[in-house]
Amino acid sequence: MRKYLAKEDLSAVPSVRKPRASVIDPYLPVIEQRLAEDRANWRKQRHTATRIWERLRDEHGAEVSLSTVTRAVARPRREFAAERDEAFMDLVWHPGEAQAEFRRGRRAVARRGAADASFRA
Repeated sequence: MRKYLAKEDLSAVPSVRKPRASVIDPYLPVIEQRLAEDRANWRKQRHTATRIWERLRDEHGAEVSLSTVTRAVARPRREFAAERDEAFMDLVWHPGEAQAEFRRGRRAVARRGAADASFRA
């Protein structure tokens, strides 16, 4: 009760907390550099979050948890995936247009409610 009596403003707006520095902040440039180098590599040769955590621990003496490194690695990877997805064009088919494939092979034909498989020559 004293807490509310001491307040001047009793509005429902919560107080704003100051953002605290994270334990991973000093190592973010190293992580981003490794991920940038990995973009040039074949997909199977890229660093995993676990491998980045091991290298931070061994090479830089970082005392951070694996889950913290995993979250820090996920952010730049999501951004990179969004950039990559923007590179593709959506195919748009206007009404009356169609796409057909002319090739030999098996086709399914519906006859009298039953599906019949036939072969074209």
